[in-house]
Amino acid sequence: MDMAFTHVCLWTLCAFVLTWTILHVTNRRKKTTKMADAEAEEIRDDGADVIIVGAGVGGSALAYALAKDGRRVHVIERET
Repeated sequence: MDMAFTHVCLWTLCAFVLTWTILHVTNRRKKTTKMADAEAEEIRDDGADVIIVGAGVGGSALAYALAKDGRRVHVIERET
C-alpha cells in the first residue's frame, strides 16, 4: 500500500512537470511569434503617422502643421 502511494505521487509529479513544460514552451513560442509579427508589421508600414488625401489648401496646411509638429505625413493627391 505504501509503495503504491509513492508510485502514484511520483507519476503525478512527473505529469505535472511535463504539462507545465509543454505549456511554458508553447506560450514562449506564441510570444516570439507575436513579436516577429509586430516587427514585420512595423517594417511593412511605409513610415507615415498620418495620411492626408487631397493636397488642396486645407490638406497642404494640415500636412505642413503636422510635419512641423514632428509627425510623419504622407499626402495623396488624385492628379499630379
